[in-house]
Amino acid sequence: MQEFAPKHATKPSGPCPSNEDLAAYIDRTLDKAESARTTEHLASCEDCYTVYMETLDFQRESSTADPDGVVDAEVVEFRRPGGGQPAEVASKSGTAGGSWRSPARWFPLAALLLVGVGSGTYFQFLALPQLRTIPATPPIASLPPAEPGTSPLWLGPTHRGAGDGEEIKIDEASFRMGVQTVNLQATLQAGQVRESEDIIARILQILEAQSFTKDLYARYAGITSALEKKRPPAELLLAADRLAREKESRDIFDTTSLDLGQWVEAGRLAAMARKPSFFQQSANQSFLRRLLWSDKLGRNDVKLDPATRASLDRISDITSKSDLQPSDYTELQNELEKILSTHYPMT
Repeated sequence: MQEFAPKHATKPSGPCPSNEDLAAYIDRTLDKAESARTTEHLASCEDCYTVYMETLDFQRESSTADPDGVVDAEVVEFRRPGGGQPAEVASKSGTAGGSWRSPARWFPLAALLLVGVGSGTYFQFLALPQLRTIPATPPIASLPPAEPGTSPLWLGPTHRGAGDGEEIKIDEASFRMGVQTVNLQATLQAGQVRESEDIIARILQILEAQSFTKDLYARYAGITSALEKKRPPAELLLAADRLAREKESRDIFDTTSLDLGQWVEAGRLAAMARKPSFFQQSANQSFLRRLLWSDKLGRNDVKLDPATRASLDRISDITSKSDLQPSDYTELQNELEKILSTHYPMT
């Protein structure tokens, strides 16, 4: 049901490099042919370029802490389209305290990124993308039959006390909210009135424990009232999507945890239905890729616990395949359910 809106203005050149290849490119250990291919790709793929620039900025900050540190990296320039000129590579070396030259002819996004680095506010432009509703996860009817009295949705418990997992940094209320906003849209799309009302009840329980949620609480409760008045569930799908995406919702919760909850539950449903579209969409791949890189560099608002990180790494490996097999979907579902069991146990 959820997709992370793509940002590409032009089709990237070739497949995205793996995390290992991109790291080798930054370290200048790739062979000449593969380095040239990666350079060409970075010039056309804004998502990979974002990860690349994050890493350079991290190196720059690390060097600042070391008086003898040196930043030595290649910076890929984006030329404006129509000029017939390929992307160029400018090699730049200097001390950590040196300034970063801003090329005059970069694309607007590239210019924005570089200006952010120079001003010390770079990462405020790198927030995880907003969500928009598309049929990315399968209709509930296409999922395998559930056991009597059970649901294919990950519902979690009705109430849950505070856990003692000190090392788990994901905000559990935000993560649960993300899971349930996906479930609400899935049940509304399927025309399931009672199930939608049950999901809203769980959302209201989450909101009750948060501050400044009175208006949001009333608006979710309004969907239940509309269902009780026999309003067709599909007509309320847009309202549910707006509530999940609007600024008020995202200000209340930790956005990294919220988005991860949405991504994990949507991916689990897609794995259950063995639908590759969710995992093949470049924007969904980009979300996972940027989440892992930002966590590795310490740039997320939260720190992934080792178990969640291991599961996401494995999911990244599986979804990098061009053709997913039945066993791949089973493993994807298992890894996604491990994450859910950590942050939103069923009992």
